[in-house]
Order: sequence, then structure tokens, then C-alpha cells
Amino acid sequence: MTACSPSPAGGTSASSRRWRAELATKSFVLQVYDPDAPTGSGFWHWTAYNIPASVSQLAEGAGNAPANLPMGS
Repeated sequence: MTACSPSPAGGTSASSRRWRAELATKSFVLQVYDPDAPTGSGFWHWTAYNIPASVSQLAEGAGNAPANLPMGS
């Protein structure tokens, strides 16, 4: 991944994510980690993997339900 421009989330839903792929990219993994969670060590909210290289963004709330993720993820 050459660039990732996350937007700060407002409220409780995940914000949208966009990126650009290198030419030989086959798939992506996106992990959402909150280092400021009140656990003392942060909190991993979710992981999406096997996102096809043809996908360049996830919509707001994509991690809230598998049906919101791109086909193949």
C-alpha cells in the first residue's frame, strides 16, 4: 500500500478508508486498532483480510457487518 488516508471517526461508526495499490498488489488487510481505548493497552476493533487489489476504499461502517465488505473479503 503506498498511501492510506484514514479519516477520524465521529461517533461510534467506522469512518471511510481509501488507499492506492502498488502494481503487483494481490490483496489487502485492514486492521482497526484504537491505542487510546481505556484498556491500558489499546483495543483491536476488527480486521478485514483478502480485500481484492481492485478495491481502493471501504465505505463508512464497512466493518460493522460482513455484508458491507467487498466481495472476496
